[in-house]
Amino acid sequence: ALCMTGSADVKAGSSEGYQVRMRTVASEVRVNSLRCDFTGKSYEGERLDDIRIYLTNVNVRCSITADGAIMPVEIINAGNADMEDMATFRQPDMIFQEITGSVGNEKRELDISLLCYPNASVTESPGTPFTRLVIEGQLEGETYWWPININREEASSESGIYRNRQYIYDICLRRKGSDDPDHVMETDAAEIKTSVRSWTEREGYQVVY
Repeated sequence: ALCMTGSADVKAGSSEGYQVRMRTVASEVRVNSLRCDFTGKSYEGERLDDIRIYLTNVNVRCSITADGAIMPVEIINAGNADMEDMATFRQPDMIFQEITGSVGNEKRELDISLLCYPNASVTESPGTPFTRLVIEGQLEGETYWWPININREEASSESGIYRNRQYIYDICLRRKGSDDPDHVMETDAAEIKTSVRSWTEREGYQVVY
């Protein structure tokens, strides 16, 4: 039951019907699949274990009337997965999920859904960090991170996270990740397929007052 808002200009006394387009304030970050292809590396054939997928630099406050390029107001999970921050959530799995088993060269369907409020900071700074999707796991007994800036591709017409969107990822890890969950990985560390779409779950219906 996510918060949805909408608005319409209505002429007082008019008998004309009006429509209000309701849209979620939050957006969804979805990881459809994950695989590891370490071909040509000394650790070729190794599998990723103890996998955790989560969001960092998450904006957790937003006006219900906000629209367009919304700036972050209050950040949690600043730079890493902060268990104290997530302990305040009734449902921590909205921004943090653990994956059972391991992931290897075969594509594993995950269907991971995470939620956050918009963050369309133009430039990254200590007060306006970009929201990141982080893949964390163990490879050859060492922990690595693959942090991804969400929707920050140069070709994007809406840079960053906007309200009522789905940011969908299929990820193939190509080499070992970063030693820091807040250090965006090099472009050759993973092959990432992304798509962005408006978040529409059902057809419109009439509500009579």
